[in-house]
Amino acid sequence: MTDVSEITLQGQPAHDKARKLLTDVAPFADPLSKGVAALAIATYVCGFLIVSLHHANYGFVGTNPFRPRVLAAGAWFMFFTAIPVAIATRYRLRPWISIIGSFGFVLFVFYGISNVLFYLIFDLGRPAAVSPYRHWSYWVWGVGSVVAAIFYVNASNSKRTTLKFLALASVALVFFTLGMRLQAYLIMHDFESGDLVLWFFGIFAITVLELKSNPGDYSGDRIKGLGTDLGILFVVLFVFGHYYYPHVRSSWGGGAPVPVTIYFTKDSAIKPNQSLSAQLVEESDDGFYIVGLKEAKAVYVPRNAVALVYFSESISESSLLSHESK
Repeated sequence: MTDVSEITLQGQPAHDKARKLLTDVAPFADPLSKGVAALAIATYVCGFLIVSLHHANYGFVGTNPFRPRVLAAGAWFMFFTAIPVAIATRYRLRPWISIIGSFGFVLFVFYGISNVLFYLIFDLGRPAAVSPYRHWSYWVWGVGSVVAAIFYVNASNSKRTTLKFLALASVALVFFTLGMRLQAYLIMHDFESGDLVLWFFGIFAITVLELKSNPGDYSGDRIKGLGTDLGILFVVLFVFGHYYYPHVRSSWGGGAPVPVTIYFTKDSAIKPNQSLSAQLVEESDDGFYIVGLKEAKAVYVPRNAVALVYFSESISESSLLSHESK
């Protein structure tokens, strides 16, 4: 028969290990909790600024600052910023000539990541109209990208290639590839996976520049440069809120408008007893902010003026609302 004292002695080492583990972890509990709190606050602040900018594009101010969409916007900003920042940190100790020579490889990596994330998270919207200018300009940029890619691949695989030639081929590849995508967006205003590559590569370049310019220097000069860092942060927030967040699917907490068909009551100031196809930008406790199919500014519709909202542009898709349904 086993003595009770033996059981106690046998269990004592495990108890000591647990106590030692708690003792070792305890010093990290306070910094960890503060870090989580700071991250949550930063996510909320970024999300609030992004959503406010998004609403301002439609001509109104958000009504509820505590909606889950605010945190979702901040979380997406953090996510899409963390990817290029994490990659950029791996280059902070390399010389500039080596970093520039790696631009082509980084570009390929970002294209791979973008092709995976883009069609999952972003709303493609309606295709842009094709113009003759786009056709021939695409040929120019496309041929340049292919030639630069060939030079870069050959330079990467050749043992005789100098770092300067590799850097030149890398810069040419980035210039033609991203230049083609930037021109298409500025002229045609369409949104494709290449636009996400623009974001990734831009954040990557800014982060590398910051890391190489200030390698762990937090002296007085570094503190004086805090204003520049904040300025860059606000520019990055503006770009994300203006160009990227409006294309994130609403089902993921993004700002992409939702196609709806609204049926108005007989007392409505807008189309009484009629229906209207529109884009739902935001919903509050008191009403809806909608945008016409070819309009840029939102219209506020009180809830008491709405009889029914169907989340599609065509009622023919619903057997409940179709006149032929029995």
